[in-house]
Amino acid sequence: MVRVAVWCKDSTAVHSNAEERRVWVKRGSTLLYSSTFDAVLPASASPDDMYKGTAAHLVEHAMSGGTGSVVCFGAFDSGKTSAMNAVPSWAASPTGADHGDVDLAPLGIVARTLCEMHAQAKAAGLRLTLAAVQVYFEMVTDLLHPSA
Repeated sequence: MVRVAVWCKDSTAVHSNAEERRVWVKRGSTLLYSSTFDAVLPASASPDDMYKGTAAHLVEHAMSGGTGSVVCFGAFDSGKTSAMNAVPSWAASPTGADHGDVDLAPLGIVARTLCEMHAQAKAAGLRLTLAAVQVYFEMVTDLLHPSA
């Protein structure tokens, strides 16, 4: 299962339409590029919007026996880390929280995906396997076992 979502910060050259799921790039009045995607998220998208436009479908697919990956790609300082790793203050509490009663909407894509998958797997009596890697320049790091 492959889905492509774009978080688009409109500018004088880049334009998007979330309803049409289309992004286009222009130089002046000349169209340089245009394409549709599975989801187009505006710059104002909330963490909940980002999760629903990206990983929510992955969770459904994985809970049905499939596999999946979330890949975040973009220019330096474009918001990749905040989109993937946003963690509200309650989640960073050293005492933790019972996530059954907590609103997961403010969580970044990674934390929200893990919470949703854990809750669904636990309810179904399933076991999850997880890998997390970072590709930075040409170096791949195992984020769960950094010394490996």
